[in-house]
Amino acid sequence: MPKLIPANEAKLIALGEELKAAWGKQPKFEERVHALYPECIKAARYEHGMSEDERDAAEQRFKVKSRENGHNRASAEWNAAGKALTKIARAIWKIPPRTTRGLGIRAAAAMVLNEDCENMHEIGELLWGFAANAGFKPPTDVARKLKHKVDFAPVVESA
Repeated sequence: MPKLIPANEAKLIALGEELKAAWGKQPKFEERVHALYPECIKAARYEHGMSEDERDAAEQRFKVKSRENGHNRASAEWNAAGKALTKIARAIWKIPPRTTRGLGIRAAAAMVLNEDCENMHEIGELLWGFAANAGFKPPTDVARKLKHKVDFAPVVESA
């Protein structure tokens, strides 16, 4: 008899697959932006000690080269891909995992959300959730802040 997938776990798994696909596209955009950037910097001719007018002119040269070589478009595509990735990761973060596979998906979402170190609380929440599942009691202020009783029910084996 096949194991039943706990409630919401199917949605979590589906979002995990979306996250894998979106995450796989990121390097392509990033590489393109980084490959085109040096050309823009060279064209801008930035120098130390530039006056405000010289700096404005350098920024204008950067913008012109960025439009010519596609850097601005590549940057916009990379930003859009990053926003889509973050949106999926945030949706994953709202679903409490119930299986080891779900924990892995949520861990991947935490890595996405913490890539720029802006939201480090997800990593802490994830680690305290693992610890709570192993019987460790988080400090009262941490438990209240992270809502472990709601977000982390006992984990069952992966379906």
